[in-house]
Amino acid sequence: MEVLAGLLAGGLRPKIVYTIPDYQNPTGLSMSAERRRELADLALRYDFLILEDVAYRELGFAALEPGPLGIDAAAPPPSLWSLAPDVVLQAGTFSKIFSPGFRMGWAAGPADIISRLVIAKQNSDQCAGALGQRMLEEYGRGGHLDRQIAASRALYERRAGHDDRRAGRPHARWRHLDDARRGILRLGHLPRRR
Repeated sequence: MEVLAGLLAGGLRPKIVYTIPDYQNPTGLSMSAERRRELADLALRYDFLILEDVAYRELGFAALEPGPLGIDAAAPPPSLWSLAPDVVLQAGTFSKIFSPGFRMGWAAGPADIISRLVIAKQNSDQCAGALGQRMLEEYGRGGHLDRQIAASRALYERRAGHDDRRAGRPHARWRHLDDARRGILRLGHLPRRR
């Protein structure tokens, strides 16, 4: 964040800053709440848009145990959009939480940006299937999407446990980076072949 702040102070004026704040690919790291606030403050001060990609946000699986004073220390940090909705465009996908390969997403953000996105989509739409949209709608209304997300979290957590057991083997090492154990993405290292 310090580098970006310095560049902005030096005159850089980006129109947009793209970030994956939750379980960044490939490291699995997440941006801290403090850094999220700093980025939101910079966007407000220097008038640029943040594109917050939340494709992995729903798939964290840390045990949510209350910390001191009953505060949930493992709860995810606030989204950038929740901190600064006037300067954040949040984009997500249903392919990670509904069905792999399901090419449908969503966006939330400033009304003027959303209205331009709607026009752009209408002008370039390759026929997002009405049947798929309707299926997703009914799936969500029936409460199935919430259950699917919970099942996906459990699956990824089991797979992470398998990775942990493999980490002791000489042929593979998993690098655990702070929050990296809480999400689906983990950075693995394999030895070089001789």
